[in-house]
Amino acid sequence: MQTKGAMPAMNYTLHLLICGVLLCITAGLYLYRHWLDNHGDHYIHLRDHSQTSAIIDAQASMCKRCEMVDKLKYGTLAATILYAAAIGLMAAFEAWNRRQL
Repeated sequence: MQTKGAMPAMNYTLHLLICGVLLCITAGLYLYRHWLDNHGDHYIHLRDHSQTSAIIDAQASMCKRCEMVDKLKYGTLAATILYAAAIGLMAAFEAWNRRQL
């Protein structure tokens, strides 16, 4: 039963679920970036062959993909941290309001 002027209890299940999904996406991006690093050719020796331009193009596209994954990775990491902090602040604010009643 609720007293007069009291706020109803907030349900954090959806917020925690969204934060967990963001965390899983961030971890997946970290693993994908690690996989890209392991499947790249780190020891390329270019000579005057006909395949040199194809190798350079493949490495340039791999570099662009790594840069895109890095931007997404850091963006989702920042979003996850900010969202978790917001959930913590909401819970602290609710606990503070309940204590004053």
